[in-house]
Amino acid sequence: MLLIQGTTGTNVKYLQYGLKIKCFNPKRTDGVFDANTTSALKRYQTFKRLTADGKADELTWATLKEDIKLIQASLQAKGYYTGNIDGIAGNKTYNSLIHFQLDNGLASDGMAGNATLGKLYDMSGTKIIPNFSSDGVLKEMVENMVCVALAEEFADRFEGLSETDRGKENYNKYLKWYPYQQGSPWCACFVSWCAYKAGILDIEGQARVVPRSVSVAAYCDYYIKNSRIGYPGKYIPKRGDVFILKKKWCFPRWYCNGI
Repeated sequence: MLLIQGTTGTNVKYLQYGLKIKCFNPKRTDGVFDANTTSALKRYQTFKRLTADGKADELTWATLKEDIKLIQASLQAKGYYTGNIDGIAGNKTYNSLIHFQLDNGLASDGMAGNATLGKLYDMSGTKIIPNFSSDGVLKEMVENMVCVALAEEFADRFEGLSETDRGKENYNKYLKWYPYQQGSPWCACFVSWCAYKAGILDIEGQARVVPRSVSVAAYCDYYIKNSRIGYPGKYIPKRGDVFILKKKWCFPRWYCNGI
């Protein structure tokens, strides 16, 4: 399916709702593919590193649908969306997002910006029983962890700390959450925090995918013990993997990890 400027119909409306939900506002959701829709689509394509030609081709559609599926799954896990996880951004998806925003004191604009995503992808207080079958729920929860981590680029990492501690090196809300001594290395703690927010930390009530630790070495031991570690040259990393960096000659050998 290819949609271009001048096209009209229901599929254009789905495209416009999807772009708006992803914060590339086409300024209309009436099914008329106009210059504003083209401009919004080009911005989305540029952001996703697609060919920014303003045409909704198969690859653009597939990319947008994957983005919307994640939002639908998160809204469903929170109890706001009851439709199919199909990546089609219709009225039900859009209105569910607005309902979520209203209930959480967010701007009810139907656009999933950083503030909305921060609350939407926070699964720490949601009772989820993951289904590890082919329905992809676990994959979606791992993607939630990735989105939580990405959202932190714009977040206040000193949230909850005293004014005297704000701005200090290696002081942050992640160490406070654990809790662990402020000023300590915190890369492992950050990964655990993101996993906790996504509902996949290895604790009671969550999916037990990522260890709870402030130690990079403990991460390595955990994945070796559970036969879930891949080595350079033998494993191709994918989105959502936890990586562990190693020094050849220095101690400690395992010194950093991330998502």
